[in-house]
Amino acid sequence: MKPAAAGYSKITIQPLPGGQYGVEHAAASVDTVRGLIRSGWTQAKDGSLKLDVTIPANTTATVYVPATAKGKVTEGNRPAHQSTGVRYAGHRLDAEVYEVGSGTYSFRVTA
Repeated sequence: MKPAAAGYSKITIQPLPGGQYGVEHAAASVDTVRGLIRSGWTQAKDGSLKLDVTIPANTTATVYVPATAKGKVTEGNRPAHQSTGVRYAGHRLDAEVYEVGSGTYSFRVTA
């Protein structure tokens, strides 16, 4: 997670699961002037992924969800692109990209 605008008014969350070291989970938080930003992910052996993010008030985020198709991504038990507060922004860098506002989101990717 990194700032995409001054004062953390916009942030980017871009997890990179797996890699050459086979990392299966990671979590981090940053206390900003706008509030606490949290992100954590877990990748199962079958390739499915769970990504939880919390975005503070008056902040937006671009969330990169590692997936091969938007049909494989859910948020809150519904297709992510149909979830309240989530806007589909396309496929980039081997990920489905979503724009979200403040709140807590639970993305899931099926294998």
